[in-house]
Parts: sequence; C-alpha cells; structure tokens
Amino acid sequence: MATGMSRREFVERSAQLAILAGLGGSLLSACGSSGGGSSAPSIPLARLDQPVTLPDNGIKPVASGQQPETGTLKVLNYADYINPDTVSAFESALGTKVEISTYDTEDKLSSNLRNSSLKVDLVIGATTLGLPRYVAGKLIQPLNKEYLPNFSNVLQSLQSPYYDVGSQYSAPYTVYTTGVAYRRDIIDEATFAGDDSWKLLWDSKYKGFVGVIDDKREALTLGMYYRGVTDTNTGDPKIIDAAEADVKALVKATDARFDILAYQKIPEGTSHINQAWSGDMVSALQYLPEGTDADVLGYWKPARTTVANDFFVIPARSERPVLAHSLVDFLLDATNAQQNFEFVGYQPAVQKPSPDDLIAAELVPQTLVSTLVTDQDVSGGFRLDALSRDDDNLWTTAYSAITAG
Repeated sequence: MATGMSRREFVERSAQLAILAGLGGSLLSACGSSGGGSSAPSIPLARLDQPVTLPDNGIKPVASGQQPETGTLKVLNYADYINPDTVSAFESALGTKVEISTYDTEDKLSSNLRNSSLKVDLVIGATTLGLPRYVAGKLIQPLNKEYLPNFSNVLQSLQSPYYDVGSQYSAPYTVYTTGVAYRRDIIDEATFAGDDSWKLLWDSKYKGFVGVIDDKREALTLGMYYRGVTDTNTGDPKIIDAAEADVKALVKATDARFDILAYQKIPEGTSHINQAWSGDMVSALQYLPEGTDADVLGYWKPARTTVANDFFVIPARSERPVLAHSLVDFLLDATNAQQNFEFVGYQPAVQKPSPDDLIAAELVPQTLVSTLVTDQDVSGGFRLDALSRDDDNLWTTAYSAITAG
C-alpha cells in the first residue's frame, strides 16, 4: 500500500464529486454520465440499515452461453493485490494471458474508467464509496451470474450486500477489520481485557512507539470508539469535535505517527502498538526480521469493529467480459482463493476456505487468529460509508486540525 493519504481517503474525496450538498441522505451520481444528454439516476447513500438497490444504468450484461474471449485479459488492480502464481494457474487453465496494470487511488481508477483510449476488462479492488458513481456514470456493466457458479461460495452476508442489493454490479474480493496491532513480546496479551482496549493507544508508556492509520475516517472513528461512540457515519459536529480532541490528546501523550505502515513497523519493532487493518497483520509475517518468531505479532479487535471489503467490477467497455467473469469465478473457488491469500494476506470474502481452514493450513498462526473475519463479523460490523458533502467537510476539517500539529 502506498504511503501518505490512504486508499479510503482518496475514495471519499472522489465520491464527493457525486454528492449533493445539503441532502445528507442522498447521493446524486450524475457526474460524467456517458449517455449523451440523458440524466443519471439519483442513488441514495447506502447504509447497513438502509440498503440500496442500484438502478439499471442502461448497460446490458454480457449475454449468456458464450465461450471466454481470446486474447489478453487486461486487469486493473492495486500493486501486489493478487498472487502471481494464481494468475499463472488461471492462464494455464484458460489458455490465455493476463496483463495487470496498477492504480493506487480510486480517484485514478475513476479516471481510467472514463478514459476511452484505455482498455480494461476487469477491475480488482473497487470499494463501496466509488460504486454509485461508476453505476450512474455508466462506467461499469451488470454481472451475469451464470458465468459465476462459484458465487455461491461468497460469504452469505455479502451475496446481497447493503451497498449493492442482489450484487448486480459487484462481486466481493477481500474482507478485513480495523483493530489494534501490537508486539506480544512487549505488551501482554492479557492487557487487552475488554472492548474498550482502544484506550491502550493513549497510554504514555508507549510514547514514541504508537501509530494511527493515516485516514480521516479511521483516525476519528478511533476517537469515537475511545468514548464508546459507534455512529461511524455521523454528521454530528459535537461528536466529531470530541473525537478530534481525543485524538489530539493521544498524539500529545504518545507522539503517535500517522501512516499506513503497521505491516512493516510492528514486525521490525519500530512500533509497539498501532491502529491497523487485519490484513496488514497477516502481511506483517513476511516482514519479520530473520530469526524473529511470528509469535511476537498480535492483533486485537473488539466484539464489534469496523469492517470493510473490496470487490470486482467489470468496465462497461470491457472487450472480454466473459473472460473477466472467468477470472472472478476462478478467484472465488476455494482452492484458488486460499492460494491467493498466501500472497495477498487479505482474507478472501468466501465461505471456503474458512478461518479454520486457513489456520489448519498454517497460513495464520494462533497468535493472529483474531485477524480472521467471520460472516458474523461482517454482518455485525460497523461500516465507514460515503458521507454528504457537508458531513465530509466536518471530518476533513477535524482531521486536518489533528495532523496540522
């Protein structure tokens, strides 16, 4: 993952192009519709308790009963977000070639989708915050589930997710939580005694060795969790101001850093405790210095925490939509999903391999079992969803005040 502003931060900034100021609960994703003079549909902001069925954007899904197209499948993905061995296995199975281009922000993904000269057949890593724009802008096409027999292996809670009821346009790829990564050889596991253990990040005894995710939503949500507030999409200025004050207090007490490098800094010992994504702690296994036991890595999360997932979408202009479906289906297969996990570190959003399967395969040590995500975690977790422009400005202003020092 790139340093600096996080993936979600860029996604939200891009999403603001599609949000009507002052509407709060509504999203007008009319930006850049490719449909000539036709108006784009108005799409509400999705919430767990307010699921959204995305509208027909006029793009037809690929017809059923066709063979995969010939030629090279062109994939747009984040760097190091798919196992090269899994790609090779797909190429051998289908007798095709895969060409992967990378992007590092969803802002760039949006630009690439709008660039008619750029040929892309499949996108990996799209998120809930950009999806409404892609639908309303006629940038992606509906899926044809007849080409996805392994879709039945997707986690039950994501087979018809709140942000795309019926999974008309998206298929889940990975799933992860937000928690606290720590060094077990420095901080006793028993210290994490309850759901309020976020407070350990404020402990001055770890001064100089504390990290916070460099993301306005994650950082301010941390401040909210510290006070027991779980409205992670709030537009209440009092709650946001309180979270700002609490995160400032954290920084004052611990000299906390803001970055997205927990997967490096925890294993190398330059951070002892860090707000982190679960997938980064599995990835951290690859960054342990030679001779360092995996048991030094720990990850805590409360019974309910922030949950997110990335997914696949197929561009409207895909020249190989059947072949694109084939790769999605290949990655949803249990064996292939497990092989992909070995490299990526972010858990596939499927029923099999299950967390127990990944443990049995010795891909996740017992000390990092808490990084694994269950269907119950997903359905019961808190989400960081798109905000209205006014609410987003509140979060941006508060985070800027924190990072300005």
